[in-house]
Amino acid sequence: MTIIEMHKLCDIILDKNDAPWFNPEEKDEWIKLAELEFVKNKVETYEVDEKGRKDLLTLALSTTVSNASSINMSVAPLDQLMYTTQVVGVFKDSCNNKDYTRAIAPVQLDDEAELKNDPFYSLDDDMPGYIETYENGFRELIIKSSTVPVSVTMRYIKKPRPVLNDIITPANNINSELPDHVHDEIINIATRKMLGSIQDQFQYQVQQNEESKT
Repeated sequence: MTIIEMHKLCDIILDKNDAPWFNPEEKDEWIKLAELEFVKNKVETYEVDEKGRKDLLTLALSTTVSNASSINMSVAPLDQLMYTTQVVGVFKDSCNNKDYTRAIAPVQLDDEAELKNDPFYSLDDDMPGYIETYENGFRELIIKSSTVPVSVTMRYIKKPRPVLNDIITPANNINSELPDHVHDEIINIATRKMLGSIQDQFQYQVQQNEESKT
């Protein structure tokens, strides 16, 4: 569904509810908020079932770095990252010089401190972990392991590209980055927000019920 089609569907729903008119820029902003809300709600069911996987499939990306113990998430394209879904590392076996793969799990900061004093369990190449930090505007994923990984692959859900246009023409009539089959859900969320903004509580509830059905 293109931005023009989204606008038209918003108008149809709002007109039926006798709501005030929203200009294109306002509709763009509500649709942007609706997409963000959709992603935040759906990430909880991502990979739980088939629909969960399909709903966010077009936003599921990955990046790989080699010979590094950290990933800079403050530069493109990772500056659009919303949720980390998986981190996998490749490590070198010093005995036979062969590579092997390990899942890298998130580690709470308190646990990381305690593990440094635990002689029976530590964050090493066989059981690596990662922490995320944000300091001075610099967001970083840091790998905790015995050696520097041969490579680290991070899979993540990115922020949807805003469907915003000051003047909509055939040339910039772009599609939403989210899959086509969820566009009706996006519009239901957007129109629910619009109706809530004008304090039409009855129609807000009607639209919320409609949204829950999808």
